[in-house]
Amino acid sequence: MHKWTRWISLLLLAGTTGLAVAQEAAACAALTADQVTAAAARCTGRGLDTLCVGSGPVQVGLAGGRAEFNPGDTLALDTVETLTTGAADVAAGTRGLALLNVAAGLNGAAVQMVLFGAATLTDAVPVLSADLPVLTVTSQVTYDVNLRQGAGTQYPLAGVLSPGASLTADGRSPEGAWLRVRTAAGAAWVSRELVQLSGDITALAPLASAYTAPMQAFVLQSAADDATVCGLDSSGLLLHTPPEIRAELQVNGLPLRLEGASLLVQANAAAGLRLFVLAGQVQAGPAGQTVGAGAGGWLQTDVDAATLLVGGTPQIAGQYPFAAVGAAPLQLMEPAALACIVGLPAAPQTAAPPGPGLSAYSGPGADYRPLAALEAQSHYAVTGFATASDGQDWWKLENNRWIPRDQVLSAGQCQAVERVAAPAITAAPPGSGSSLLPAETTIYQAESGPDVLTGQCNKPPLAICSHPAAVIPNPDGSFYWRGQEPEPYLMTPAGENRYTYSGRNYAGTANVSLALTFTGADTWQMTIATIFDDDPACTHTFYYTAVRR
Repeated sequence: MHKWTRWISLLLLAGTTGLAVAQEAAACAALTADQVTAAAARCTGRGLDTLCVGSGPVQVGLAGGRAEFNPGDTLALDTVETLTTGAADVAAGTRGLALLNVAAGLNGAAVQMVLFGAATLTDAVPVLSADLPVLTVTSQVTYDVNLRQGAGTQYPLAGVLSPGASLTADGRSPEGAWLRVRTAAGAAWVSRELVQLSGDITALAPLASAYTAPMQAFVLQSAADDATVCGLDSSGLLLHTPPEIRAELQVNGLPLRLEGASLLVQANAAAGLRLFVLAGQVQAGPAGQTVGAGAGGWLQTDVDAATLLVGGTPQIAGQYPFAAVGAAPLQLMEPAALACIVGLPAAPQTAAPPGPGLSAYSGPGADYRPLAALEAQSHYAVTGFATASDGQDWWKLENNRWIPRDQVLSAGQCQAVERVAAPAITAAPPGSGSSLLPAETTIYQAESGPDVLTGQCNKPPLAICSHPAAVIPNPDGSFYWRGQEPEPYLMTPAGENRYTYSGRNYAGTANVSLALTFTGADTWQMTIATIFDDDPACTHTFYYTAVRR
């Protein structure tokens, strides 16, 4: 099957009815609301490097064997070898929840973790042992030497070693370039070139892991793809770092860097390792080979079926589907890991196609113009709500689309969404529509031209080669435009043969504006302007021309 045809087939299969969504929303709410509230109350005030049982069932593997713990029980993480939470059971109203505060060498701060559903977390950090051979290291330079949280300059600072000061080293990196030392704040690493040793470096144990704090490196196993509750993924691990705090972790052998970020991690032999970025920025991969994703995007890589360790470089997979995060206990993250998003559950794997998706409108009510249907393979940020003339509340979504509140599932801090004014009821824009918009999916050969930079730019010009682009029409007169990125953009009418999009890019790293005009039966022109979050004073503009292939 051609890749564009396959994409459209998936889009049509993803829809669901409003009634079914409402029923599923009620069932999921009954499972999570009271449970999450109770878990938060039981686990307030937990300290660094601790585990708290939010709700059962939860089993913990200790040095002496496995034991089941009760809601509210707290344990020190350095005693925990494995942690397993129980699968969600809607009928029984149970789901295992475990809350962790992982110090991860952050000098007083913590990485918040929440393990939920049928998931297991295994610590992969070597246990500190008093039996390890030790040597004394002494600074041999006249300036403060940086101590690092890991064996490399890419790791955050963990303190300093003053000129002439000494510490005890109890391990080394395999190649001997870095030494692990013991400090009052815990383990840290120092460069071998900057210190003197009291003996032969080969006396120190080579340490395969550069990480020092319990659960700073771990292996996660979550449920398989078909394990869903209410059409939503039923297990995983939430991670959150405070603003302006950078943390280094290792997830199933993959180095991970978070700074003021929140994400959901899932891992199993069938789907591999998946990282769904809820807020902030995430970098994954070894130093010099990292791949990044911003809020709304996700990364995926294969894993070894036996060990679940990563087997390649992560790939950007576009915008994550709502079903991936909709059942996650996001309210247990402090501060809130995610603003309000809405979406649809995953379409049943074996069910017949459910028909058209749930249409959005240009305002709160069916009196407004219908727009393109929501996709089950995406999620939508909520920017406000208003009440329709029949008393029903409607969510205002990104890109000025509206949807009935009780016909979609929601996640995040939706109770904080503010009421906004409803737009005036109007017809389609004067002269909108197109006599040149193709009636079926059409592939064009697009030429981007050079990147035109304006403003104060820190990034260099982007290089985009000639590439195919698809125009995929919708029944409401809009269409999806898809170029080199893995996700399409919804283009809505803005005038005769003219269509626009304004919003976030697929990776969640920039604001983009697209304006496309059909100039003939086989041609179009388009302007794409991009402003990246990390270079906000600079605008990258491409002027496209395209011819039907």
